[in-house]
Amino acid sequence: MADFIDSFGAWNSVGIISPSSLNWAKLPGNCINHRIFRCRFDTDWSKWLGGYPYKSYGLIKEEYSNGGEAATTKWTRKIIPQESPLIVDFQPVPFTAAQRFLIIKRFFWTSVNWGGHPILDLPWQVTIEALEE
Repeated sequence: MADFIDSFGAWNSVGIISPSSLNWAKLPGNCINHRIFRCRFDTDWSKWLGGYPYKSYGLIKEEYSNGGEAATTKWTRKIIPQESPLIVDFQPVPFTAAQRFLIIKRFFWTSVNWGGHPILDLPWQVTIEALEE
């Protein structure tokens, strides 16, 4: 059962996250049966579009799990916050897994940093939804 329906189809919520630059964070929703995902970003758009100097982007990839074993794929997608939703397509790997999650980490464009992290960074969060097929 879909969480909501729009003109593109029926969507299930995978989760909402403010990505960290320190660790890969796992979104809570199991998305084993999904291939198409939509990312909706939230930030201070007046600063983001107005030339704020320190902006970050995210990398998103898959993590598969079978009980106690987990493995990630080498395929990542760069997600850059934008006002309009971003569609991401992941082809599931050809083996049987009990669970499949999306994991995300924040990275920075600038080299101006303190301790490996920009002094000022514009925070953002992403809501990820999976298209029912």
